[in-house]
Amino acid sequence: MPGVSVLLPISKCRPSLARAFDAISSQTHVDLEILLLCDGLDPGDVAGVRDLAASDPRASVLAFERAGLGATLNAGALHARHNLLARMDDDDTCPPERFERQLQLLAESPSLAAAGCWWDIVNPNDATRLTMRPSADPSELRWRLLLGNCLAHGSMLIRRDVLAAVGGYDTSLPRSQDYDLWLRIGQAGWLIGVVPEVLYHYRLRSENDALCSSPEQAFLAARSMALAWRRLLPADLEALIRAMGSAMLEPRASLAMIEAQLRESPSVEGLLARLWHEHRFPSMERRAIEVCRVSRLREVGHELAARGVMCITLWGAGNHTRWVLDHVDALGVRVTGLVDDHCAGHERFGFIVRTPESLMPGETVVLSSDSMEDELWDRAALARARGVTIERIYADRRRG
Repeated sequence: MPGVSVLLPISKCRPSLARAFDAISSQTHVDLEILLLCDGLDPGDVAGVRDLAASDPRASVLAFERAGLGATLNAGALHARHNLLARMDDDDTCPPERFERQLQLLAESPSLAAAGCWWDIVNPNDATRLTMRPSADPSELRWRLLLGNCLAHGSMLIRRDVLAAVGGYDTSLPRSQDYDLWLRIGQAGWLIGVVPEVLYHYRLRSENDALCSSPEQAFLAARSMALAWRRLLPADLEALIRAMGSAMLEPRASLAMIEAQLRESPSVEGLLARLWHEHRFPSMERRAIEVCRVSRLREVGHELAARGVMCITLWGAGNHTRWVLDHVDALGVRVTGLVDDHCAGHERFGFIVRTPESLMPGETVVLSSDSMEDELWDRAALARARGVTIERIYADRRRG
């Protein structure tokens, strides 16, 4: 197996760094160079990083004066001894076999530019919040990346010659540098592979943390996506029209036709056809889930009405709240406002979003999330202590 240079950028000295470093040092693939890339750390912190590096003879430290993540990674790539570059973030972990399994994939598929893996999103208390399973089919992954980033930056193993060929990380981007890179790799005709095993644990720093951590990151990711769409070649419209036309007769076969065209040559028209098909013909599983969700929403509405509640505030301003508002007739009570930690002050779905701190005693609030309802319940503890009534949709609201 070839050697691997690990790029581990450090912009703050966190206690989790030692855990991330240990995860790298403990890899079953031992031919490693571990580069600890200090970006803008004060001399005392750099000295602490050097002490950590001294525990493994394969590790060395490079220090930069606030170069930014993209420039730091580019410099690390130039300094690296090996062509294969592994990424790792300073507050995440991975199992010992991670590099070995990713190297096997690249050895079996030398045309791949990089290898990722399935990955867990882990709460600060070490509980897994969600497992992300990017497609292991490189041609499918290429077009799915055009609809959003499903890869964890720290989980990747990248060929340095490909990184150089596409111009490296874009140093003008303060955030979302990884997503921009995956899109440019795809545009250049390269494919990215995924090991279909959980080999990375992306650790949230707080219960309030989110993958898209700021409006700036969301904007830059959307910008990279839009620019990538602009660069796509036109679709084979005749084949696409045949596929969409056949959807009325045999939705499953037509979906296969649309996805086959996307695998061969992603296009804006193909992406829109895929999204149209998903909206027009939801899977049986999605339809069953939808029926159950609406039924549960109706039950919650009946419980509220039986207690004399006529209007509520929703806690959350994401897609689930859009869904609740689309089914407000099933709920049967009036929604008069939204609160959210991240969107306060912004307009969402016709409401100006408030902060949770603005909730007053006596207000009734319904938590509007499916995957994060437990986290919202915990975050609502202070509001409950102030006399705000907090209701849950999917779990026993007496929990906690």
